[in-house]
Amino acid sequence: MPRAILCRAQFLLTPRLSRATQARFSSLDNATAPTRGTALRLVTELALPPLGDCRFAKHAADATAHVPLLPGGKLDLKLSSHFGLLLPLGSPPEGAAAATSHICDRFFLGGPGTFWGFRTHGVGPHEPRHGSPTAAAGGAKPLRDAVGGDVSATATAALSTPLPGKLAAAGVRAQVFGSVGGLHALGDLTATGGSLARVAGSFVRGARACVGAGIVVPTGIGRIEFNLTHVLRKRPEDAARRSGWQVGVSGSIV
Repeated sequence: MPRAILCRAQFLLTPRLSRATQARFSSLDNATAPTRGTALRLVTELALPPLGDCRFAKHAADATAHVPLLPGGKLDLKLSSHFGLLLPLGSPPEGAAAATSHICDRFFLGGPGTFWGFRTHGVGPHEPRHGSPTAAAGGAKPLRDAVGGDVSATATAALSTPLPGKLAAAGVRAQVFGSVGGLHALGDLTATGGSLARVAGSFVRGARACVGAGIVVPTGIGRIEFNLTHVLRKRPEDAARRSGWQVGVSGSIV
């Protein structure tokens, strides 16, 4: 069954009963602008009957490590990663070969804080917006909406250094970074069958990549980042500009 038809079939409201468990660990020296320490967050959510028609197991893991390369925070290496897996449970809907997840339960990727260089929710599966013009209608490009994915993974490496003068006292740092990752529907990865290695290979071949440089400003509401980004690799369905400025605000690292 085409993905767009499955999306329209999920327009109706439905109750859901789920239980989420979260575990956190952090040894970061600062919640918003750390220069040393590690952090880890694990989240598991399970949705089963009797309430609602959503049945899934959802797992997510986020990890980050800051390694000082020079004393006094003069140069910091940041390594961070994210992995998410959504496993739909139960019987497949009529006309579908396998159980499918609901859009509201899926992972979304793209934009400041998740994957720089791409628009918000710009990475991964998209479908034409219902009622938007088609290519045959005057050549207009149809509007497309993100529908999320079941398998999400990113990895980022960044180097940062404090800016001189009073900016250093305020914690303002300059950074350069590179990110790789992707977002896929589980059915797309397993469509050809095969071993786990083949599935992993399909994910790697669909990986996106971006590099960038900018400024990080810690504030009372979180860290504000101003980055000039350049997308090295994307897929046709992604929403991204090849190069451009992006601004993002985020809370704690994990």
